[in-house]
Amino acid sequence: MQAADAQALLKKVTVRPDPAFTAQYPQALNTRVTIRCKDGRELSAEHVGFEGGLGNPLSWERAVEKFHWLSEPYADEALRGQIIHLVSTLDEHSISELMQLMAKVSPAPKFPAKHRGIQ
Repeated sequence: MQAADAQALLKKVTVRPDPAFTAQYPQALNTRVTIRCKDGRELSAEHVGFEGGLGNPLSWERAVEKFHWLSEPYADEALRGQIIHLVSTLDEHSISELMQLMAKVSPAPKFPAKHRGIQ
């Protein structure tokens, strides 16, 4: 996020913890976004219970989908498939085997990202 317009917007953002939300963590993952307009209006929206939180855990299928979404730029499809398979059968493998696969993941993005992300 190096673009000048994005940097200018970030300078206008203030992040504040909400004690009520903090008290609910980790059982609940909540957030609120409030926008204060120049004309004095305030627009606010809350989201309670994100997918992946303790109260709404990801299914294995959704975890795999999220893994692809996050790792696609760093590992080709074959490597991602190997990692997924090993994790799904981790009780039959050593952590050393997993780490050998993880060492093949690129530290910088080098593969095209085609996945649309978690919706």
